[in-house]
Amino acid sequence: MHLKCGRPNIFLYYSAVSVNLASFIIGCCFAWTSPAIPRLNGSLEPEHNPLGEEAIPRLNGSLEPEHNPLGEEATLTTIEESWIASLVPLGAAASSLISGYLADKRGRKEILIIAVLISIIGLGCMHFANSVLYICIARFICGISIGAIFTVVPMYIGEIAEDSNRGLLVLFMITFDWFVPESPHWLISKKEFNKAEKSLTKLRSQHPREKILNELEQIKTNIEEDFKNKSSLKDILTKKEFLKGIFITCGLVLFQQLSGINIILFYMHSIFEETGSGLSPDLSAVIISLVQVVACVISSILVDHLGRRILLLFSSIGMCLSIIAFAVYFYLKEVDDNVANIFWLPILSIVCFVIAYAAGFGPIPFVILGELFPQQTKSFASTVTIFVCLMGTFCTTTFFPMLVVYLGMAYTFLLLAVCCFVSLIFTSVFIPETKGKSLMEIQELLKK
Repeated sequence: MHLKCGRPNIFLYYSAVSVNLASFIIGCCFAWTSPAIPRLNGSLEPEHNPLGEEAIPRLNGSLEPEHNPLGEEATLTTIEESWIASLVPLGAAASSLISGYLADKRGRKEILIIAVLISIIGLGCMHFANSVLYICIARFICGISIGAIFTVVPMYIGEIAEDSNRGLLVLFMITFDWFVPESPHWLISKKEFNKAEKSLTKLRSQHPREKILNELEQIKTNIEEDFKNKSSLKDILTKKEFLKGIFITCGLVLFQQLSGINIILFYMHSIFEETGSGLSPDLSAVIISLVQVVACVISSILVDHLGRRILLLFSSIGMCLSIIAFAVYFYLKEVDDNVANIFWLPILSIVCFVIAYAAGFGPIPFVILGELFPQQTKSFASTVTIFVCLMGTFCTTTFFPMLVVYLGMAYTFLLLAVCCFVSLIFTSVFIPETKGKSLMEIQELLKK
């Protein structure tokens, strides 16, 4: 049980922000393809091609096409573009399968530090890559770090947070390594009681010592109860509360990906080029990125006031309507209607989509993931959920270019709008409200 306190706990928020800075790595790696692919395939500013100036004459096939740095073809093929985009989530899905297990063995903090080091290696390799093969390898390495971050951050935040601010905290390297403590839950599970007390004292620095000791005893009791009732994997998979929890979290992250958010992030530049709206794709990307940051901040404030469920419902409706408007624009453009008078519709639609996504389906599935499972099943549940999430990312980013070729942009986005509508039904029927509830209370709720 987490005890509430009227005064803000500065160190708790500092710890959460430090950990979540690792999430910027995810954004950098996912969004990299948006400006990079048009330059890699030579369709935009070939003189700034990331593969180097010496590649310019060969990129357009005017010189030695057989020695083209991008392969025998003068430009990237649709398949090559999709692989460059999708190897990050594929690497992340692979690493997510072991990250939860390693976090239990080595600790949340150590695995996150290793993940950041791996990301530095991957980003460095991407910077110096001079062929599609090397770019793909670098992207896969970055994905390995992302899988660990995706898996471990919700676990850590869910364990250090109080009931009153758990949603807000789901918003690195030097600050995290030197100052941020290990999860007291993990330390107690490893019988490191003195370290656990020091950790909790830091995280609850505004609490009286008596309350800190009471919470520490409650954590001990919960973990001892978990270990006493520790079950085999077969037994866990037959528990109603676990099955219900995993159904909820996997459903949320699957609909999160089917909304099309990573399609927009990965292919934003190319999408805005296709609109023919006259707005600079680079400017459009900057506007959307700024909107996303502001919307995430606002959402983190509202999540513990309005609740998870209502924000998810708002998010589903907003994403669905925004994507429909975007699809309508492309339909009108494809049937040769004059869309010059509504040049503003694509950017407005995507801005509204990003606001709706950031308000609900962006952060809240991970908030809920950190809330629904006790200590003994948390790492397994995180592994399964994050794997489903990343495989969803892999599938959507891999098949999007192919769907555009066969269905066209309008019908591809209409398909995403249908997925957003189904997510509204899923949220209405299956998602419970967890705002302000302790982890024990949530477990009882799932048993019903």
